[in-house]
Order: sequence, then C-alpha cells, then structure tokens
Amino acid sequence: MSEEKSIFQVEERPPLLKRKSFYIFLLAAVPIIIALFFLKRTIQESMTAEEVGKSIQIVHQETQWVDKQARPREVTIVPSITFRIRNTGVRALKNVAFLGVFKFEENDEVLNDGYVVAIKTPLPPGEESEEITLRCANGYTATSKKAFIDNMANWKRMKVAVSARVYGSQYALLGVYPIKQEIDGVKIVYGEEASPPPPSQN
Repeated sequence: MSEEKSIFQVEERPPLLKRKSFYIFLLAAVPIIIALFFLKRTIQESMTAEEVGKSIQIVHQETQWVDKQARPREVTIVPSITFRIRNTGVRALKNVAFLGVFKFEENDEVLNDGYVVAIKTPLPPGEESEEITLRCANGYTATSKKAFIDNMANWKRMKVAVSARVYGSQYALLGVYPIKQEIDGVKIVYGEEASPPPPSQN
C-alpha cells in the first residue's frame, strides 16, 4: 500500500510568486517589453513624405557660386544654396536631412549633389530655423575668379532641387531654385571684376 500511495501522491509546488523560474522569465521579458514600447513610439512619431513636405517651407533662400578650394594656379567654384526653413506642421522637427541635386537648366543633366543634416535642436511649429547651406560636390575650375567673369557667356546656368526627409520617411521635394550667376565675394561693375568690400570691423 505504501508503494501505491507514493505513486499517487499530489505534487507539491510553491506558489507562482515564490518560484525562481517566474522571476527569471520576468527579468527576460521586461527588456523586450520596453524595446517594443519604444519601437511602437518611434513608428507612431515617424512622418510620411507627404507630411514632411507640408511641414517644411523654405524661406529666405539665396543662391550663388562659392569657393570650394584654392590652389596656387587655379580656383574652383561650386553652386550653392543657403536658406532657412519654417515649421508649418503640427509637430516639432529635429535632425532633418536635406539633399540638393544640382542640375544644368538646359537639359536637366545632374552635375552632382550636396547633403547635410540640420535642425539638431527641436524646431517647434511656426518657428524658423538657422541658415542651412547646401553645396554641390563639383563645379568649375579656372585660373582666377576674374576668368569666370570674363567667360560668363559660356557659363552654363544651373538650378538646384531641394528635398528633405526625417527618420523613417522618404524624401519630399521642397522646391527648385535657379542658381544666380554670382560668385561669393566678387562684385561685378559694368562687366568687370571689382575688388570685394573690406571686412567689417567689430
């Protein structure tokens, strides 16, 4: 009889809260739950390309050609655009990636592009950003800035298509702007190069 009783004895197990396996499972599950929470939050806070386009307005844009590098016997200038943006959306903007594709106006052939990540501090709705500059990676090379001015008739006109994206979105086109036939720091008077103005004294 004693042997039969041992076979049919009820297994005595401690309550759930007293089991080690419960706490091991809990420790393993908590990081997963936290990770899923932040993943869901990130997905909810991501923006579509359409929303990006509606949330970013370019204001106060200026285009020109700027120095890329100066060597003893040559000067290289590249097209650029400097602008500020206004947040026209309902959410703050941060870490916005801007892409400028520089093209020839006559045939839309791409010269190259420029890229920058700006808005490191959240930009609230309705506010304007600091200046943002996009420069093309390629440009024209000549012996001097005056050489560019003397050959302005052969200077092909260009334009830049500016797009932006935020984390999780596709690029949204913000606008296309012509590049002015001007060189930073060079003033043209009656078709000739004049000396740039002296720097201001603080």
